[in-house]
Amino acid sequence: MGVRGSNPFGRAILFKDLASIGWRPASILDSFGPVAFQAGDGLDTRPHPHIGLASLTYLIDGEILHRYSEGYVQPIRPGEVNVMTAGREIVHSMRSSETTRASGGTVFGFQSWVALPTDQDQTPLRVWLRSSERT
Repeated sequence: MGVRGSNPFGRAILFKDLASIGWRPASILDSFGPVAFQAGDGLDTRPHPHIGLASLTYLIDGEILHRYSEGYVQPIRPGEVNVMTAGREIVHSMRSSETTRASGGTVFGFQSWVALPTDQDQTPLRVWLRSSERT
């Protein structure tokens, strides 16, 4: 199934009331895939703003690229966890790798989103990647 120009995301959980612990009211769990792409197709989550949140991406299958307006590109592979915090606005996209786009492939993973506390909503962009392999 090709999904050129779109994305296979599904919203699993949305928590609306975290204000009692000092967080803005937003917490989301998304799943994407499993989906198979034909050669020439891929995941295309177009550039969009992020502000005042932290996200965690865990990939089970495939490879995706996170691109940030600051010029940073982060490939994410199966078993890896990508954590991003963005208080101040950044622009971000998530797409299939060139290899997947050229030959076809699959993608399957999860993302969790949590609003940053209001006293941290101007935090600069930070990105971490944690591999399942220990070195």
